Amino acid sequence: MSSIKYSTLKNLTDKCVVDDCLSLPFLAWVAWNVIPVLIGALLVAYIEPVAAGSGIPQVKCYLNGVKMPRIVRIKTLIVKAVGVTCSVIGGLAVGKEGPMIHSGAVVAAGISQGKTTSFGRDFKIFNYFREDHEKRDFVSAGAAAGVAAAFGAPVGGVLFSLEEGASFWNQSLTWRIFFGSMVSTFTLNVVLSAYHGRPGELTYSGLLNFGKFDNTSYDFIEIPVFLAMGAVGGLLGALFNFLNYKLTVFRLRNLYRSWAKVLEAVVVAGCTAGIGFGMILFLEDCKPLGEDPTRYPLQLFCGDGQYSAIGAIWFQTPESSVRSLFHDPPGSHKLSSVLIFFAFYFFLSCWTYGLAVSSGLFIPSLLTGAAWGRVVGTGME
Repeated sequence: MSSIKYSTLKNLTDKCVVDDCLSLPFLAWVAWNVIPVLIGALLVAYIEPVAAGSGIPQVKCYLNGVKMPRIVRIKTLIVKAVGVTCSVIGGLAVGKEGPMIHSGAVVAAGISQGKTTSFGRDFKIFNYFREDHEKRDFVSAGAAAGVAAAFGAPVGGVLFSLEEGASFWNQSLTWRIFFGSMVSTFTLNVVLSAYHGRPGELTYSGLLNFGKFDNTSYDFIEIPVFLAMGAVGGLLGALFNFLNYKLTVFRLRNLYRSWAKVLEAVVVAGCTAGIGFGMILFLEDCKPLGEDPTRYPLQLFCGDGQYSAIGAIWFQTPESSVRSLFHDPPGSHKLSSVLIFFAFYFFLSCWTYGLAVSSGLFIPSLLTGAAWGRVVGTGME
C-alpha cells in the first residue's frame, strides 16, 4: 500500500508541475494520510483502546504483576495489527517494531491458554499451562520473539525480556525463549525471502534492516564529536519527554472523549502531509539522478536529470528514510534541508506519540537521530 501511495503521488506531482495543478497532489497526499489514520484511530478509540501506542509499557506492567485488562486478547491483536498498518500507510511519524513486541506477547498468551475469550472458544488443550506463572513465561517468550522478528536479533529478544520485561526468571526459561526467538527470526526470514521473490534465500534477518555498511572506520579525533553528539541527543531526549508529558496531561484533561481522540489523529495526519509537501515545494535541494537509491525520484522544479533530495526522504516509509540517510553518498543533501527536516520531524514525533493509534517509537527516534547525525556529518565536510 505504501508503494502504491508514493508511486501515485509521484506520478500526480510530476504531471501537475507541467499542468500547474499542484493543489491536486497535496490534496491527494492529505487524503492518503487521513483516510488510513482515520480507520486506525476509529478502531483504537471505539473498539479496543488498549491497542493504542506500542504496547510495550503495558506488556512490562503485565510481566511484573500489574493487572492490565484485555492486554493479551485476540481482539487487541487484530486492532493492533490493522491499526499499525494504517498508521504506517498514513505517513505518521511512527514505526511498526514496537507493536510487533506486543503482538508477539498476545500470540504467545493465546497459544499457552488454548482458548480465546474474545470469541468464546475453548479448544480444550494446553490445560497444564492455564495458570498465571506459565502464562507470564509465555508472554515473556512472545515479547522476545517480537523483538527478534522486528530487528532480526534473537539474542536481543532474550535480553529484552530478561532486562526490560520480566522480574521472575530462571535458567531453563532463558533457553526456551532463545529457541522461540530463533524460530521467530527463521520463520520471518523464510516469509520475506518468498515475498521478495527469492524463496529460500535466508538473507532477510528482520523487518528493520539498515543495509550493509562498507566503511565504518573512524579516527581518534572524531571521538569528541561523537561525545558532543550524544550529549546533545540526551538533551533533546529530555526535551522530548518534557514536551510529550505536557502534551499527555493536556490530552487527559481535554481530549478524553473518543471523537476528540480520532479528530486529533486526523489533524496530525493532515499536518504531516502539509509539512512534507511544504518542505518539498519551498526547499530547493536538487541533486543529479542516480546518486541516491530512492524508489520514487521526484523531479518537481529541478532540471532534467535531477531530483528533489528532500522529496526522496518524504516519499518513502520512515524505515527507508533511515536507510537513505545512512547510505546516501556525501553531498546528497543540503545542510539546511536536513536540519529543517530534523527539527520538523522531532516535533512531529513528539506530537504523534500518544495519539489514539497503534504506533511505535523506535523508528521515529532512529530517523530523528539519523537526521541529526547527517547534519553533523554534513557540517563537518
